Amino acid sequence: MARNAPLPAVLRVEVKFTTRKSISVVPRERSALKPRQADEVGVVAAMFWCGDRDRDGRWLMVDANEAFPSQRGTTSMGIRKMARIAERQASLAPLRSHVDVHWPRFLRAFMPQALESHEVLKAALADAHSGNGLAEPLSGDDPLEFEHRERIAAILKKHGASLSGLIFQDFLAYLLGMAGYRDVQLDPVGVPDIEVSGLTA
Repeated sequence: MARNAPLPAVLRVEVKFTTRKSISVVPRERSALKPRQADEVGVVAAMFWCGDRDRDGRWLMVDANEAFPSQRGTTSMGIRKMARIAERQASLAPLRSHVDVHWPRFLRAFMPQALESHEVLKAALADAHSGNGLAEPLSGDDPLEFEHRERIAAILKKHGASLSGLIFQDFLAYLLGMAGYRDVQLDPVGVPDIEVSGLTA
């Protein structure tokens, strides 16, 4: 991945998928995203499916330490505010650019596995990542916006919102891995949801 700024050596991500116009972050999630050393970043990544045609089906990513500084109580944030914060956080720009550019083609490439089951998708992504082959199926033109939205809608129709959230989480984890992170760890029952590390040159 071409980049004009260094990526963090370790990236920990709390993932939110919602059909509402806002997300909530609880104290234990914020705590899990606090940097432990200088070269790591904690991120809240959200994908909304709430009728906002400009942002539905896209990933919004913010530095949790800046966007959710309070450690007291649950913090809610709306889609538009989150988008404004993301635009101001230049440090995550290379990462967001990578995700924005590749997400629609990444979804298209592994769509059959995603429709089959969560387990099949997770195994296919892990196998492709272990062989440095995540980018191989991404050839071809960029999908049209309506095609991208139709794929997301199809996953939701097949699996429901809760399981689809885990599926999208797996997609994001390995999409981040494709940015150059050798190690991808998923913890869907704990916090954070994703940790990627082992950044290659």
